[in-house]
Amino acid sequence: MDEQDELVTIAWIAKRMGIARPSVTKIMRAMGVPRYEFTSKCVRYPKSAVEAAIAASYRPASAGNE
Repeated sequence: MDEQDELVTIAWIAKRMGIARPSVTKIMRAMGVPRYEFTSKCVRYPKSAVEAAIAASYRPASAGNE
């Protein structure tokens, strides 16, 4: 993690991805995004890793799926 990298919350990720908050942990684990657990209720993810995982998983809609 870059020393200037911002840490984001589960709520921020849920809003960014348009998903329910309970799904974030499972999806972030599947995408291989590191997590920092300060307490059981204080979990943060590096913003750059989250954005990179989202970009890597983006699949544009193909013409055959219409």
